[in-house]
Amino acid sequence: QHMACIIDPSSSGEHENAPAALYASHDDATLTSPTDGMEHGSPAAHYPTPEGVVLPPFPKGVSRYVELFKLSSFWFSNSVLGAFVTVVLPSQITAIVGDQKKEEYLGIVPILGSLAQLIVNPLVGYLSDHCTSRFGKRRPYILAGSVFVIAFMLSLIPFKIGSPLWSVWVMMVLIGGLASGVSCSAGAYVGLIPDRVPQEHYGVASGSMAFVGVVGLLTATVAAGLLTNKANYIPVYVVLASFYLVFVVPTLFVREVPLSKGEVAPISLRHFLKSFYLPRNKYKSFYWMIITRTLFQLSLYCILPNIQFWLADVLRVPSPELYTSILLIILQVSCIPSTLLAGTLSDRLGKKVFVYVSSAVMIVALSMQLVISYYPSLPAALVMGGLFGVGYGCFLAVDWALALHVLPPDADMAKCMGIWRSGFYIAQIISPFIAGFILSAFKEAHYHVLSGYTCIFGLAIGYLVLATVCISPIEEGRKAHKDVDLVITFTREDTNTSL
Repeated sequence: QHMACIIDPSSSGEHENAPAALYASHDDATLTSPTDGMEHGSPAAHYPTPEGVVLPPFPKGVSRYVELFKLSSFWFSNSVLGAFVTVVLPSQITAIVGDQKKEEYLGIVPILGSLAQLIVNPLVGYLSDHCTSRFGKRRPYILAGSVFVIAFMLSLIPFKIGSPLWSVWVMMVLIGGLASGVSCSAGAYVGLIPDRVPQEHYGVASGSMAFVGVVGLLTATVAAGLLTNKANYIPVYVVLASFYLVFVVPTLFVREVPLSKGEVAPISLRHFLKSFYLPRNKYKSFYWMIITRTLFQLSLYCILPNIQFWLADVLRVPSPELYTSILLIILQVSCIPSTLLAGTLSDRLGKKVFVYVSSAVMIVALSMQLVISYYPSLPAALVMGGLFGVGYGCFLAVDWALALHVLPPDADMAKCMGIWRSGFYIAQIISPFIAGFILSAFKEAHYHVLSGYTCIFGLAIGYLVLATVCISPIEEGRKAHKDVDLVITFTREDTNTSL
């Protein structure tokens, strides 16, 4: 049981003789009063992190928006990589292997990177939870990972039309390095918001992060659509790397409270492996959240990497790279209002309702895209892309906040959020591979191209239906871990001091 001992701020200081054990939690706590430095009139201004460290006061007014921008800025950088996945990588693979094998290789090439992310993310989360650097727990890993991301991104420049077929396997290894860098920075970053933001502001912070991420993906997609060229990838990679570098910097200026070595348990492989055991009765809602997120991402990555091929082979657009960018731009612009609205309202109305809305809207949009496949219309496809964006924006706005809300207060946040993000990487491994296999199998059997796309659109819709079912058992907020905290009040009659 996690014990929270609260000192009455009205007491006159006699509590200093109280036993130190009363201040200690079962694990890695600091002997700190939760009322030290608390803003008057703001009881939640200091929200204890899982390790027991008390948060600095969260800014008010304009300073709050500056702080939210610094916290969210990294997600702009991280979202830039979405343009690499949806625009640049399919183009490079097509340039190397040709049209006949493009779907198959697009399903295979990213696998090593996704496996690397599956391992590195929770590992870095664990290490950052126990980091005692004077620069803070998270920022050293964010910086190191970002250096790797930029280096490996630029290493992909030479692969273009005319490259030998074996070079696609070299790309696979380099993408594994790129993904490891992404996981190093993102694996630490996932703990930064719960470290810095009081729980009652998780919805706003999640919505802010989603909004900045959408803007980042939008900006990078525009650049990738204009600059991607099968004969020369230097401009597109230089621009994407520059975007990544510029927007990771503000997050490095977020104020962190360093930990001392006495405040955290020593790092050990045994403890790390043991920490993956999350008791079902305590983490039940968190398990359901992982499953739900995985299903959402399976649906997305069943379609997203193949959008460029769908536009080229089904809708027969003249410039698939350009129109992929246009479709994604429309999707991202339509995300913006729903992320802002859902992120703000979710703190009042709850998070689950917006997941239901998101799923329903996305199912309708994908169903209509399937119909459009049989009655090709580029304008209609763009409109349905916008509708899909509205639904996906709702999901993005509450996804992060809901995962944080269902975690127990004594959880290792970054490690647990790294496990939560594993659903994203599992989807990146499984979904493109299955979709690529289906499309290639139908193509080699000389079936009509629509047969393969009918299967993968149907599969994507099925994933969303299952996600809607799996969100139901999730309990939000305190209900998700109602038996975790034990608060005990002691009263010393001789001094009238309450503990």
